[in-house]
Amino acid sequence: MQVLPPADYAKAMKLELLLEELIEIAQKPKTDFALSLNMTPSGLSKILTGKRVPVLKERRAFTKQAADYFAEAIYSPKCYLKLEKVFPVIYDFESKGDLQQFLIYAIDYALDEAYIGENHLKMEYADRAMYYLGRKPVLNHICLLLSDYTIKNGDGPAEWFGYLPFLDPAYSKIFKKVILQGGERIPGAILNIYFDEVILEGSLGGSGFLALIAGLQKRIDLNFWRIFEDMGQSFLLLKGQFLLLFSTQIDGTPLLTPIFNKTYLAIFYNLLTKRETQKISYSRREVIEYLENNPDYVSELMNKEMNSVYNFISIGYLLEREELLSTRCNDGLIELIWGLLQSVLVKDTMFHVSYAAMERFVATGKAIVPLAGAVAFPPQDRASYLGRFGSYLAGGSDQDKAKINNSDLNNLALFCYENLNIVYAVEDCCQREWFHVFHTNKIAESLSKERELSSIDFSPEIWEAYQNALSFNFS
Repeated sequence: MQVLPPADYAKAMKLELLLEELIEIAQKPKTDFALSLNMTPSGLSKILTGKRVPVLKERRAFTKQAADYFAEAIYSPKCYLKLEKVFPVIYDFESKGDLQQFLIYAIDYALDEAYIGENHLKMEYADRAMYYLGRKPVLNHICLLLSDYTIKNGDGPAEWFGYLPFLDPAYSKIFKKVILQGGERIPGAILNIYFDEVILEGSLGGSGFLALIAGLQKRIDLNFWRIFEDMGQSFLLLKGQFLLLFSTQIDGTPLLTPIFNKTYLAIFYNLLTKRETQKISYSRREVIEYLENNPDYVSELMNKEMNSVYNFISIGYLLEREELLSTRCNDGLIELIWGLLQSVLVKDTMFHVSYAAMERFVATGKAIVPLAGAVAFPPQDRASYLGRFGSYLAGGSDQDKAKINNSDLNNLALFCYENLNIVYAVEDCCQREWFHVFHTNKIAESLSKERELSSIDFSPEIWEAYQNALSFNFS
């Protein structure tokens, strides 16, 4: 290891700052904390001011006693919400023991940083690394490492690359637990996720996958890439910072190995970018540019058989052409969009809509128009706009082809063609939107199975009851 100037560690996770934050969250006096550690207030003060670090022989006892103390003081249902400032990446603790174990890892992590800084070691060129074995150690370290980086570099750009083990049962539960706290968008953050054919056919499914897309895109720009050769090792790379390697042992135990060696990170990134890939995620600008250069594509899409559409946002299928003129699109693009939206209603397409999407329309008055923004309706006109769907049902459409369901999903829709599932995602303010184009039926098939028992067929009577309930709840 090489010597690192002390100034370079100014941003590292500091033990004293972690303890100060935990004391504040626990709302306990420092004297009480010192007594729990069998330490004098002056001894604790030296640690909290960064003048002293517990020596190695004290480490185990110090870590456990501190974790026990804070777990006892902080734990309650959903207590992870209290920890947002110090752990922006975390998970929901099922018990006080869960929180205690997490805090042991957190304090150990901060102590490692303190010892490295005290000895002026430079980890960026180390050729050795720790490993983390077992679901809880892997989960804890993922949260700590990502929280530490987020706090230190929250305002800076970050480019992530992941070939993640979605199919591996050892990791699927781990990834589902991870929570990104806070609602603000991380500027300059991009996550690139790679999929091969096996993962495309085996892991893309249902509301869980759609919720992943919706959740991530609230915070970062998300790109999916199709690959045509086996990546071999599952990984998560933060360009120029660290690489996490995910593997599974013979008994199914997960093993996480973090790598910080700058030279190897550069080599890994260089090899990764040389792989044959196909981008399957597109921004609004990219889609508009493609349509301008390929004006026949919409006609080709309209001629394809659309099996179903799932609406977890209020898309303006029933807008009049004149109403679309209030959006920012040019007339040529408006014609393409209007034609595509109309084709959903006139074809033999299974039309699914969530009750929550209709609630949000009544509350906000926004009918979303992909690529164009939103058409806003004043409160007095919202019920009449919803009434257009009643007219559509009464106009001879096959009512068995329209279903309503309850879902917590929001800000996206799924258009399902044969061997083509298009996920449309949009921000609340409609400033950003994305199209993820998956050449598979698996997302739709999985979602259909999930919704089969929870969906209700539309009828004029049911629709009238829903309209009355919506009008009453938001009047």
